[in-house]
Amino acid sequence: MKDKTTKEPFEPQLGIANKIQELAISSPFNLAIYLGTGTADGQRGDHIMLAPSYYTTKEDVDHIVNVLSLVVHIVFNKIGLENKI
Repeated sequence: MKDKTTKEPFEPQLGIANKIQELAISSPFNLAIYLGTGTADGQRGDHIMLAPSYYTTKEDVDHIVNVLSLVVHIVFNKIGLENKI
């Protein structure tokens, strides 16, 4: 979110959830995530969801966390929001 104190979401035109999903599913990451938008007020508010298998191992979870963290950092750095992570 844009402001953690006021819980103000990012502007929709930034397309943050979409950018994260596009990068996450691309090679070499190959991480499927679900995205959602409009969750704050019907128009603003990005979120992503993870839905690993019931048979997920610790190694799988570590991979998911590491890849998603890297992807979020890359996207936020590209759009100049590295201080919002």
